Amino acid sequence: MKLVDQNFIIAKAKSKKDGCYRIRGIAYRVRNGCVTHFACNNEIIEFCYGFNVVTDTYDSDYASDEVGQKLLRTI
Repeated sequence: MKLVDQNFIIAKAKSKKDGCYRIRGIAYRVRNGCVTHFACNNEIIEFCYGFNVVTDTYDSDYASDEVGQKLLRTI
């Protein structure tokens, strides 16, 4: 994930309701106007204290952001 995309998603999340969304091939989870997790490149990434930490991986050959969004709903 590029830093430009991450910053774009963080800014966009401020106006979103709680839930899971997708944009630019990246799924993300919003709680209280803040991004908590990302899903891209078959990895679940937690955004914590300014760092991206890979917390899990998943297998997907097709539309990994769609599969990632479904997984983020279970968190």
